[in-house]
Amino acid sequence: MLTRKKQSRKGNISVELAAKSSPFDSSKLWEATTHYPTGVAVVTAAPSNGERVAMVVGTFTSISLEPALVGFFASMESTSYSRLRDCDVFTINVLSHAQEDIARALSRKDVSDKLQDIPCHESPLGAPLIDGAVAWFECRIASSFGIGDHDLVVGALQAMDVPNPVLPLLYFQRSLGQYRSKSFVISGEEALLPAVSAVERARSLLEELAAELQREVVVFTRLGEEVIAIASAGEQPNRKTSLLGRRFPFAPPFGALLLDSEEETKAWIDRARSGSEPARWRDRLSRLRERGASLAMLSEGHRSFDEVVEQFSQGIHTPQQRRHLLALMGELEAEYEPEDTSLETGRDLRLTQVRARICGVDVLLSVHGMSQPIRYDEVHSIIETMRSYIDRMERKVT
Repeated sequence: MLTRKKQSRKGNISVELAAKSSPFDSSKLWEATTHYPTGVAVVTAAPSNGERVAMVVGTFTSISLEPALVGFFASMESTSYSRLRDCDVFTINVLSHAQEDIARALSRKDVSDKLQDIPCHESPLGAPLIDGAVAWFECRIASSFGIGDHDLVVGALQAMDVPNPVLPLLYFQRSLGQYRSKSFVISGEEALLPAVSAVERARSLLEELAAELQREVVVFTRLGEEVIAIASAGEQPNRKTSLLGRRFPFAPPFGALLLDSEEETKAWIDRARSGSEPARWRDRLSRLRERGASLAMLSEGHRSFDEVVEQFSQGIHTPQQRRHLLALMGELEAEYEPEDTSLETGRDLRLTQVRARICGVDVLLSVHGMSQPIRYDEVHSIIETMRSYIDRMERKVT
């Protein structure tokens, strides 16, 4: 239990200027501010009487990096805040987009221990931490400032963590929701319909190709700045998850066969990880065009990559998750479009990929070696077989 400590007010900010300004209808002012989205956090504490405190706030903010200070605004009329002021330690729990129900439950005013049905564990100093929160910040109360009808509570940071780096919960226009950005949100399935329809018309030949090669064949297409697996045939039974629906950024080393212009090529190379050398990618692209196919060597790095791609493909992802995936992609650069001397070492391949145009839609046909590695001496035969089927697919759907 925490020792009770009456928190003294360390300062008071004058509101004389505000008092002299034109009066505003408070309800209209509040309505206007709801058009600015804010994060949703829960301030929690454990007073010495054993009855835990939980207060939902939309005003959590970073105040200072040196020293490390964070804070939030609390209504002076809040009963939860009146109890919180008697605590030495509090935590800020940043709720995830999946915790809307928790935010609503903790906003109720008719429950004394609001956390009784909320899964929690303890912070290092004993304050409640809500399970599944994006991040938490444990603080000692440093000071509070009266500003109008609210207090600014300043906390000296003691510990923090980001155990669940997913999208946060947001409050916007009186509603709870989640953050979306054009640059990384998964595109709607309707945008994929032309490509999916084109491939489905060639489904029987896709199945024949997989059967002849006795390997899984996956069809990828580009949608904006992502490459997405839209069809598969011959899925290997010894693999736990399907490749269908997998998506990743259209950036080195993936999707190079879909580049059509110098402008696209430059933009694609620019998306490579920091430190990647454009000249090396120019060399790799030259080898790819000479072969008319994309090749990738099998490596241990693909294991971590596959795990992250699976998470990335499950739903809306954060910019941080995208950056992490791009970093892993960058670590695999050397395995893609290898020189002939590297191929001749006898290492197994992860991927053999060629481009096709079906019903006016550009796609990538990929033979994967995830469950059954591709031997170097099989590559030429696999590529020629894929090309022959692509010719048949293009004739069939024309």
